[in-house]
Amino acid sequence: DGESIEWTIAEIEVPGYTSVVSGYNITNTRNKVDEISGSKTWDDNNNQDGKRPTLIEVILLANGQEYTRLSVSEKDGWTWKFTNLPEYIDGELITWTITEAEVTGYTSTVTDYNITNTHTPETISIKVTKVWDDNNNFDQVRPTSIVVNLYANKEKVASATITESNNWSWTFENLDVYKSGEKITWTIDEESVEYYETKIEGSAEKGWTITNSHEDFGTGGDEIPGEIIPPQTGLDIPDMANIYSILIELFTFVIIAIANKKKKFIN
Repeated sequence: DGESIEWTIAEIEVPGYTSVVSGYNITNTRNKVDEISGSKTWDDNNNQDGKRPTLIEVILLANGQEYTRLSVSEKDGWTWKFTNLPEYIDGELITWTITEAEVTGYTSTVTDYNITNTHTPETISIKVTKVWDDNNNFDQVRPTSIVVNLYANKEKVASATITESNNWSWTFENLDVYKSGEKITWTIDEESVEYYETKIEGSAEKGWTITNSHEDFGTGGDEIPGEIIPPQTGLDIPDMANIYSILIELFTFVIIAIANKKKKFIN
């Protein structure tokens, strides 16, 4: 296209060698590996769940086959070094790689000769359900909401306002199962509900049920809660009126009978 061409060369990679191009000349230098070192990175939120092992096994592979392995611990600073490595095995140039024996609960990622172990801390969701034992709110003293407090190892960490609009239930989500390697004890309580007694049953794993019980005033909400309610006789007002009428008639009959008897005796 009327432009002068600039010609250059490159070399397809030669395993085990580094290529340097100078003009149209190529120098290949053999990559001699006689030492391999690496380190471990733990991605587990500072061992929150306490699942980190005290020892790992780092495996050195020669052309994909196990050549040797090292036990590595925190005492080693989670680092390793393989030394005095040969360049060939049976006349074949060695490609060195590493892997790791499985670490339960962790996923391993190898970058060059370094290893990262990842563990996502366990979480739990805790459901709280409210049950009202108040004869369907007969006395109309049921509150419109309640407050439930959540505790981790007796320390308050969250609160929830529960209402009829959320079906008198609530779920505390994404809660840690462990803290500093120890399993967390999760508990709840309910802030005082006037006129009701509270009973809590269940567990963090299965969920909790809070039952609020209230004995009827027997007024259907017509009386102010807390007023003294007359003892129940089992008889309604018309029945009592009939009894009083009968007693009066009986008393009158007795008086008349006694008067007649006295009159007859005098005669």
